[in-house]
Amino acid sequence: MLEFTVAGLALGSIYAIVASGLVITYVSAGVLNFAFGPMAFFLARFYYFLHSEQGMGILPSFVIAVVIGGPALGVVLYYALFQHIRRSSTLIKIVATIGLSVALPAASRLIFGDLAVTVVPGLAPEPVAVYRIGGVAINLNQVLMMGALVLLVVAGGLVLKFTQVGLVVRAMVDTEAMAQLVGVNTRLVSVGVWAFSSFLAGVAGVLVAPTVGLSSDQFVLLVSAAFAAVVIARFVKIGIAIAAGLLIGWLTTVIQSQLPSDSSWTTAVVASTPFALMLAVLLYYRVTGKGADEDTGVGGALDRAIAVVDTGTAKVAEGASRRLSHGSRGPLFAPGVLIAIVCVALLPQVLPNYWVGLVAQGICMAVVFLSFTLLTGQGGMVWLCQAALAGIGAVTTAQLVTEFEWPVIGALLAAGVVTSLFGLVIGLVTIRLGNLYIALVTLSFALLIQTMMFTREWIENSGAGIALLRPDWLDGDADFLYFGLIIFSLASLVVLNFRRSTAGLALAAVRSSEAGARSIAINVVQAKLMVAVLASATAGVGGGMMALYAGAATPLTYSAILGMVWLAVLVTMGVRSNVAALFAGMALTVFPGIFTTYFPHEIGDLPTVLFGVGAILVARDPDGVVATQARQIAGLASRLRARVGGPPSATPPPGDDMITPAPQPAREGVAR
Repeated sequence: MLEFTVAGLALGSIYAIVASGLVITYVSAGVLNFAFGPMAFFLARFYYFLHSEQGMGILPSFVIAVVIGGPALGVVLYYALFQHIRRSSTLIKIVATIGLSVALPAASRLIFGDLAVTVVPGLAPEPVAVYRIGGVAINLNQVLMMGALVLLVVAGGLVLKFTQVGLVVRAMVDTEAMAQLVGVNTRLVSVGVWAFSSFLAGVAGVLVAPTVGLSSDQFVLLVSAAFAAVVIARFVKIGIAIAAGLLIGWLTTVIQSQLPSDSSWTTAVVASTPFALMLAVLLYYRVTGKGADEDTGVGGALDRAIAVVDTGTAKVAEGASRRLSHGSRGPLFAPGVLIAIVCVALLPQVLPNYWVGLVAQGICMAVVFLSFTLLTGQGGMVWLCQAALAGIGAVTTAQLVTEFEWPVIGALLAAGVVTSLFGLVIGLVTIRLGNLYIALVTLSFALLIQTMMFTREWIENSGAGIALLRPDWLDGDADFLYFGLIIFSLASLVVLNFRRSTAGLALAAVRSSEAGARSIAINVVQAKLMVAVLASATAGVGGGMMALYAGAATPLTYSAILGMVWLAVLVTMGVRSNVAALFAGMALTVFPGIFTTYFPHEIGDLPTVLFGVGAILVARDPDGVVATQARQIAGLASRLRARVGGPPSATPPPGDDMITPAPQPAREGVAR
């Protein structure tokens, strides 16, 4: 037991360091940094490049990569992103940091190369010294982990309590507005906070790399586990976060010591422990009503009183009022969607079979993306479990078709029903929580499904998954493309008409102002549950189609981390548009195909970087590429029409999936 306790405290030290970095940035900037893990990976990869590939010593490598490179990365990211989202909505903050988490690992592979690193050196010289304390072996890397935490607690506490820098930081945490009034340079303080947080990411990354290896996925999972400590601390209590991190590390290893070492369940349970704990704490908050206000503790009353209204929310509010005035009028199908579907349907006539297959695969992805369109675009909620729901739909479809010989259509419908039940439960659990808590609940659910369900041998099948053969009438990729377009068209029709329905309009009003919606007797619970069920069913059907195209339901296709990439891709195109969902699905499959075919292998990760950057840019343009381009085209057409003497084009009726020109704000003194 003592051996597991020592190992648990070493692991818990990393959780505590990560949790402290997350809490520091949250209380000072109001941002829960989902990109902390990728930042740690980037800096650890930089350290490995200097030390192992360039032959530099441990100390100079650490100084350059972490002591200098860590703060420099934090400063660059502050000016590129974080300074722009401090006053943004929680939705924008989550999506932007997820975009950064997608871009950084791919950027590191472009800069440092894509290596399969199995043995990673830490800060301890090789061979790593091993000590015995009370008969328990402990290596120098573990000592350094615990020592780093002690140094952080002692030095950090002294600086915050007894120095002028600490006084300024504490003043800004309490209330930024009042700190500005007494002459504090809050921008400089913010830069310093992000630089220090990035330094902590580098320290954690270098220390934990010998344990988890240089895998970006493992770093993301590590930080996701540390979220449990942050949640226990309610995002603002750094001392509780450190203690909780140590407790989680200790509890994980103790549980491991009590389970049989030769059981596959042991690995699954140990990996799931932090996520199960986080989900339990979040459910406690849900039942008791504690911790549900994610703005509590961030700034003071004056800061919240003068907070700038998020422009993305304002646009949604205007769009909602515009649709309310038009009611349910307009064509059955939005013109933009219809034109896009017709254009895609013509592709098999002009493209080789390889590209037709990629487009068909992208259409399957587009069906899943429509669930994001419903939840995030229409409902304003960030669910991070769409990949898990798609995986459940894929497993359901494969089992029904392969084991019970169901027809494909019936199996896909059953997959939608099964995932809709999961969506109903998630919706009930998160109905009273804020967006940040919703994101963490759904992330916990996705990680639990990934570690507990998708690792079962009957599903994983040594990586091959559950076989799912296409029927004869879907044997060709062109046939599958047309079938996929039919399914996408039906799903898009459901999304479009839900948006125009009474429930959809009520949901738009809820997103604009939940308190205002309640004041006019809108049933907020019913609206949110309806969109949760519809979106989950859509994700399940899309996941089943992905498995049908691939010929198997493979768990790796539906990991929670890939789900974040999906969200970044869709946000880049436009999270509120059905057309954008179609383009995003095809972009996710066709762009990598283009780079693989026509570009050097060394820049194969460039599409992922671009998708991540696109999600980051949501802080400045919430509508995405499709809506932005549509507005520019509409404006150009209007100017051309004005030049030839015709009347300017009127705003088309609502329902064109947010790709119509955005309504312009009324000028001062002019009624809307």
